[in-house]
Amino acid sequence: MKTKLLISVKDILEIKKIIKYTDIVDLKMPDLGPLGSWNKKNIVKVIDKYKFKKILSATLGNIITNEKIISNLLEFDNLGLDYIKIGLFNKKIEDINKLFLLLKKLNLKTNLVGVFFAENKNLLDFFIKNSFKLKESRFKIILMDTLNKQSGGLLDIFSVSELDYFVQNIKKNNLKVGLAGKIQSFQIKTLLSLSPHLIGLRSAVCDRNNRNLDISEDLVQKVSDQFKSDTINAHEVAGA
Repeated sequence: MKTKLLISVKDILEIKKIIKYTDIVDLKMPDLGPLGSWNKKNIVKVIDKYKFKKILSATLGNIITNEKIISNLLEFDNLGLDYIKIGLFNKKIEDINKLFLLLKKLNLKTNLVGVFFAENKNLLDFFIKNSFKLKESRFKIILMDTLNKQSGGLLDIFSVSELDYFVQNIKKNNLKVGLAGKIQSFQIKTLLSLSPHLIGLRSAVCDRNNRNLDISEDLVQKVSDQFKSDTINAHEVAGA
């Protein structure tokens, strides 16, 4: 299994900078919070231009209430994306279970990505033990990300062994797993060793490693080259 590289972009100009280097183009507005959503009109423009050329994903927005999640999701489902990312913001298990039931009833065309936030560490065991519910709710990928982009990154919150536990247990229910959250370029090799299905980046490829600034094509190329090299090395180690 080859780990895919996902890069989040804030506008069409940034897509041109990453298109040659990434596997997944993720549409996300970094200045609007952890899962800031693009305008639907602009999402359609991207789909018209890049559909079938790249895997396209988009964030649904920083939405907590189940009713709003469902209404927005139904609108996004008609756009033609490959993946829609839904933030699992709610900390109440009762409300999370209600969302699972609501999603289970929908007949969606688009694959869903459930975004679990690393800061909600106390809910980790719940999501692992109930990963079959995630599967039943039409989620294809569970992405571990960070909620507070001003604080530490993923590896500041979780140890490598904890992330490995998360990755391997989510995989047991035939769900794909992604890792993201202020990942720095030198950490990619470590995360690849865990064999996630995807690794998501933004700040690592932005000017001054600031997610709110513009993407640097030079940094994208460097990170892409490193990603390929580290992927080869990870496979060699795994096959040794």
